[in-house]
Amino acid sequence: MQTDTIRRCTNGTIDLDYYRARALSERAAVSTAFFNEAAKLVRPLIAVTVIVVTLFMMPKREITQEGKAVALLSVNTLSKGN
Repeated sequence: MQTDTIRRCTNGTIDLDYYRARALSERAAVSTAFFNEAAKLVRPLIAVTVIVVTLFMMPKREITQEGKAVALLSVNTLSKGN
C-alpha cells in the first residue's frame, strides 16, 4: 500500500492553493493536447471544404463545335450592355 504525503500549511491545514494550482495546470495540459489533436482532424476538412466551394463557384463551361471551352453567360448579362 502506498501512502501519499499531504501537503500542509504551517498552521496544519491542507494547502488547498497548491492542489488548486496543480489541478489547473493538469487541466490546461489535457485541454491543450485535446485541441491540438482536434486541429489535426479539422484542418484537412477545412481544406476540402474550401476546394469544394471553389469548384462550385467556378463559372460553367461549354464545349463549342470548334472544341474550345467557353464560359456560359446568361442572356440578361449580355442584354444589359445594350
